[in-house]
Amino acid sequence: MKKTLLSISATVLIASSFGIGATSVQASTNTNESVSIKQSYPQSESIKRVTKNSVSKSTATIASINQSTYTVIAGDTLWGISKKYDVSVSQLKKWNNLSSNTLQIGQSLNVKVEEKEKSDSSNIEQLSKEEDKEVNSIVNEATKLIGTKYVFGGTSPKGFDCSGFIYYVLNQAGEKLDRTSSLGYYNQSTKVTSPEVGDFVFFAGTYKSGISHMGIYIGNNSFIHASSSGVRITSLDDSYWSKYFHSFGRLN
Repeated sequence: MKKTLLSISATVLIASSFGIGATSVQASTNTNESVSIKQSYPQSESIKRVTKNSVSKSTATIASINQSTYTVIAGDTLWGISKKYDVSVSQLKKWNNLSSNTLQIGQSLNVKVEEKEKSDSSNIEQLSKEEDKEVNSIVNEATKLIGTKYVFGGTSPKGFDCSGFIYYVLNQAGEKLDRTSSLGYYNQSTKVTSPEVGDFVFFAGTYKSGISHMGIYIGNNSFIHASSSGVRITSLDDSYWSKYFHSFGRLN
């Protein structure tokens, strides 16, 4: 298809709209083709896409760091949106009062991008420190209890069962956690394939079918839990526990 340059007036109009030199504007005469703007924009500026037929019209803003809401489109998942905006799934669910991971096309989500506007790197660093402090607190509380005897239904240092141990440790570390069973905590968790320190470890079929035991992952392929012989640290490669391993979970 034969291509010609835009008219001088159209070129100047586009150039002035984007704050660049007229010689930086290239386009084709095909009305369905986009004008190519060779210009790098700061992250805080809106990015615009223009066609020959819309040179004189307002164009839609695609993205901006000041954006604080996101409209769900087909194929979106909370996980994908969380990665796009560098937040966690739990934060998205909390900010939008979501009780499940189900999304509706056209749904508007608060993504809190404005919180990072002033200093994105320092906020990430601060968040990392806060998360490290929380995880360290959980591990410290758990390891203090090594050797505590097993008591069915126990939720105190006098004795624990596996879920009672989780309940006590996380509440001592500052988490407001209700008392429930291993299956209950499993249902409240987001399943993960690459565990981090502080995540839950679930086992199934140890003494009944389904989720029947749990512990806290502490790194180095090990977890701490209230076993029948008391609170202890065990390797996930242990000949007994490896047979019943089910999954890892992260508290929502």
